[in-house]
Amino acid sequence: MLHGTVSNHSGEKFYLRKYYLIIAALIFIICNYSFEAFGQGTVVNKTFYSKSLDKNRGVQIYLPQGYDPQSTVKYPVIYFLHGATVNQTQYTPLFDIFNNLIAAHLISPLIVVKPDGSIGPWGGSYYTNSELYGNFEDYIVYDLVDFIDSAYNTYMSRQKRAIMGHSMGAFGAMYLALKHPAVYCGVSAHSGPLDFRNFSSWAQLAFYENGGSKWVSVPIYNPSAGIMTYLFYTMAGAFSPNLNNSPYPVDFPLDSLGHWIDSVWNRWSVYNPALLARNITANSDLTIYFDCGLQDEFILYNFMNAFADSLDNLGLPYMYQTYNGDHTNQLVNRFPISFRFLDSVMNVAVPVELTSFTAIANGKEVTLSWSTTTELNNQGFEVQRKFSSNDFVTIGSVKGNGTTTSPNHYSFLDKLIDPGKYFYRLKQVDLNGTFEYSNVIEVEVRTLDKFTLEQNYPNPFNPVTTIGYVLQEKSNAKLTLLNSLGEEIEVLVNEERDKGYHKVEFDGAKLSSGVYFYQLKAGNYIETKKMLLLR
Repeated sequence: MLHGTVSNHSGEKFYLRKYYLIIAALIFIICNYSFEAFGQGTVVNKTFYSKSLDKNRGVQIYLPQGYDPQSTVKYPVIYFLHGATVNQTQYTPLFDIFNNLIAAHLISPLIVVKPDGSIGPWGGSYYTNSELYGNFEDYIVYDLVDFIDSAYNTYMSRQKRAIMGHSMGAFGAMYLALKHPAVYCGVSAHSGPLDFRNFSSWAQLAFYENGGSKWVSVPIYNPSAGIMTYLFYTMAGAFSPNLNNSPYPVDFPLDSLGHWIDSVWNRWSVYNPALLARNITANSDLTIYFDCGLQDEFILYNFMNAFADSLDNLGLPYMYQTYNGDHTNQLVNRFPISFRFLDSVMNVAVPVELTSFTAIANGKEVTLSWSTTTELNNQGFEVQRKFSSNDFVTIGSVKGNGTTTSPNHYSFLDKLIDPGKYFYRLKQVDLNGTFEYSNVIEVEVRTLDKFTLEQNYPNPFNPVTTIGYVLQEKSNAKLTLLNSLGEEIEVLVNEERDKGYHKVEFDGAKLSSGVYFYQLKAGNYIETKKMLLLR
């Protein structure tokens, strides 16, 4: 364990720089830093449909030199989460760093995935499931992993999958790794808010940004008042959204005197990585690295130091380093340390190689199918299921084939389950009792024996959302859009439809922000739901 020593530097003097100068520095460093690259991988830009967000999202993917989609060669994967106010197209020096490290044989060839975590109305999603932003956590952990594993030559194994990020992405990487240790074997975080107990300094600055003082209270915090207020609103959208609040659809964490509001703070605490770490046991094989500059403009080294103390108190191993630098100016020197750290974690043999894992719903039954190419001392698989926010439970088991180099195919039928969204994973158990989890897959089981109008998703939306509904029998279905006065604006569906599940995509590009309603009429069935267009 390497725990960097922090001396009493005066990093606080940097925090009042103009936000736009910080962003300009970030864009300059991340986008314009040049390297002499010795081996050229391929960078591809893709879009894919996310079930959790119910829309297409962009993703940038680095494929190492020599990658051949027709080959049987498999690669480990590092998922990189970007910071606030930018998207997946930034941090381009990452690719030259990978080229050079691979060419110098300092890391193994691997695939790097940069998903888009940006979302309005502020700086980004913070990679959580949010009523305001959408289910970005599920998008990263489930949808993205499934897409990459199905589209590229990857090991479908947690032991060959790691996650890292910077700033907002540093929080996201640590939050997701600690909450989903069955998905990632390692995590690396650069300059992020990893222990929320240090937000008091930010709170004071946000109070001052809005004209607050010993004699003046703040009636309402303005997102444009300054960087700390803007970041608080960004995080409130992730940690404490409230669509019923106006003019900003969040519960802001500070009162008019700059003090924490306990009820809001309690909601934020659920996402605090320092508290999530309590779920990790001391003998866990989740490997953790994080670092921060001593002159960070956002005083984040205080957050990182406190996080290190929290891990010490829990007896969890980690590697932590501090260095002379600010929020961005040493990233090109720090990223290679992360890459080599994560590569060393993933560079172990995989005894059972899983090549596919799918789920198909048919009525109230779900059929799970999976295949392996090789097996070593494979006792078998435990099939585990999770519903809603519950924990995974084992619902059955399938015997393995011991040691074999021949492909094998397995299946399991989950019978008589109630309608809803379910998650499945496999727990592969070796003959000596050690085990490894597969990636998590998702399936929707719907009831078809009654009329149903589903909540649109995403909600709020800008400008596209999807409305799903179920017809109990073949019916004349009319789906209409209404304004806040109940007046019909647009007819989305007006025709005979077969029994079953249907959905329609609505584009509100021509409408102004506000509350709208949508109504389904089918025979004697009428139901109305509310949705929010937020630009």
